[in-house]
Amino acid sequence: MGRFGDMNKRYEEHDLQSGRFLKFDDGDKHLVVFLGEPHIREIYWEDSKTHPWTEGCGKPKSLKTSMNVAVLEAREGGYAILGVKVLENSKTFYKLVAKMDAKYGVEAQIFEIERTGAKTDTTYTVLPEAAISPTLRAQLEALELFDLEAEGEGPEATGGTKAGAKAEPAAILGQAEGSELIERLKALKAVLGEVQGGQMMADFLKQFRIAKIRDLPSQQLKTAQRWVSQEEEAARHAQADGATGEGDPFS
Repeated sequence: MGRFGDMNKRYEEHDLQSGRFLKFDDGDKHLVVFLGEPHIREIYWEDSKTHPWTEGCGKPKSLKTSMNVAVLEAREGGYAILGVKVLENSKTFYKLVAKMDAKYGVEAQIFEIERTGAKTDTTYTVLPEAAISPTLRAQLEALELFDLEAEGEGPEATGGTKAGAKAEPAAILGQAEGSELIERLKALKAVLGEVQGGQMMADFLKQFRIAKIRDLPSQQLKTAQRWVSQEEEAARHAQADGATGEGDPFS
C-alpha cells in the first residue's frame, strides 16, 4: 500500500462522513441504497451555481433531482451502513436510475455508482451490486432521512454545502436517548469484563466508523440502539449458560 496509503484511506473516509451531500470525483465508486422519494427542484444556473427558479427571474429553468441514499461498505459476510447522504444529480443520471428501478426495483437492490470524467464531461454508471438482505433492510428502515425540500446546493454546483443549508444531523451527545445509549454501553462493558468489554467497544466504534461514542450521528442512533440490544441479549444468554453449565460441554 505504501507509506501514504493508510493516510489517503483516512482522508477518503473523513470526506465521506462529512457534509450532507454524497460527492464523486473522477473514478470514484460508491455502494448505495436509494431511500424514500426523489425530490425535484426548479433551478437556474448563474456563475456556476444553482439558484431557485421563480416566475419573472428572466432565466431559463432547469430541473435538479435529489434522493436520500444509504452509503454502504462491503465487508466479510455482508454490508455495513456508513451513513445517509443526499445524492443530487442531473436529469440524465436519474433517467438511468429510473431504468434500474424498472428492471430491478431500487427498493430491493444495492447499487454501485461510478463517476468517470471531469466536471464538464462527466458520465455515471449505475449497476446492481446485490439484493438487500432482511437484516440490512431492518437497519435501513430505521435510518433518519434528510428533508430534501430544505434549500441547499449540491456538490455538482459548488463542491460543498451552501451556507444556511441543512447541516449534518448533530451527534448524540446531550440528547437524552444518546446519554442512555452511553450508559447502556458502559453497563454492558462492565458485565462482559475488561477483555470482552473492550473488544465489544472496539467493535461498536468500528461498526459505526467513529472514534468516540459521542461522535455517533443522531441519524444512526436507532441502529446503534438495536446493535446494543443484540449484544445485551447475547450477554444475558451467556450468563444463563454459565449459571446452568449448559454452555460448557465439559461441565
